[in-house]
Amino acid sequence: LAVHPGCHFSRPSEFAQTDDPLNPKILEEMVKVLGAEVFEYDGKTECCGLPNFITDKEISLKIAENKINRVSESDGIVVICPSCFMQFENAQILSKRENKVPIFYYFELLALAMGENLENIGFNFHKIEVFNVLKKKERVG
Repeated sequence: LAVHPGCHFSRPSEFAQTDDPLNPKILEEMVKVLGAEVFEYDGKTECCGLPNFITDKEISLKIAENKINRVSESDGIVVICPSCFMQFENAQILSKRENKVPIFYYFELLALAMGENLENIGFNFHKIEVFNVLKKKERVG
């Protein structure tokens, strides 16, 4: 899984103080603890593009698509920010991307790892199919 730490998890670093804003590792470690393999890629700290959406929808979607293209060989993208989640899903739908990359909210994966029922997690609310990845990883029967 490709990890997208997002802009607000560790920035501004003088306030957030959760991780190194230039080389964040905490979310990657949190994903590894769940038993997932982290997909390495360049541009991990780049924004999802959502802040640009109001002023320039085209640029906003292009920023998201660039990041999605870099991780297209991964099983999905893990985010901790609901805005990034929405941006990555919507960008793929609005651009009519053929091979969509599933987006996972970290806390959904945490709940799954803790044994929560799929019906209670909310995977069915995703706009992009995630069950194929979960089946591939033997998390779903």
